[in-house]
Amino acid sequence: MFLWAEVRKETGRGKSRWKIQDLFADQRCSQAVVNFLMAKYVGRTAPAVGEVADVASEVSEWELRDRREREEEREVEAAALGPGDEAGDGEEPRCSFPPPVHGTG
Repeated sequence: MFLWAEVRKETGRGKSRWKIQDLFADQRCSQAVVNFLMAKYVGRTAPAVGEVADVASEVSEWELRDRREREEEREVEAAALGPGDEAGDGEEPRCSFPPPVHGTG
């Protein structure tokens, strides 16, 4: 659950009705704040020297997943364009406006 949804549930007051110092001071909100901070990895210690490889592998896995998603999006766009509409198919791209005129007279 989101921080502000939990706060509203516990106190009946929405986001715009709080100052940050009051949010931290109100005991009814403490668990919501703790849950939010844990979800955002606030206060998490840096990995030990031996664990650096694990962090790098997590990053590379994320990058691979992101790359795959982008490739899938390109494939869907290419399929929507149809055959021969993709850039780089050997034809010059068609220009929808006239070429610029150089010089005046």
